[in-house]
Amino acid sequence: MFPLLTVLIKNIMTLPHSTACVERIFSMINLIKTKERNHLNTSNLIGLLHTKRALKDTNCYSMTII
Repeated sequence: MFPLLTVLIKNIMTLPHSTACVERIFSMINLIKTKERNHLNTSNLIGLLHTKRALKDTNCYSMTII
């Protein structure tokens, strides 16, 4: 009966209800980018975030390097 209203409601329902996960990532970025390391490019920053997450559950002494 109201096709535009249906489209609007579907678009609104796809919006995230919380930004907590994004805020956590920004918090981790702020911890990585200090005064001395403020010239990191995006690919290095992404690599550091992935490394930090990979080392979260294990320690680097028991890791096998391929």
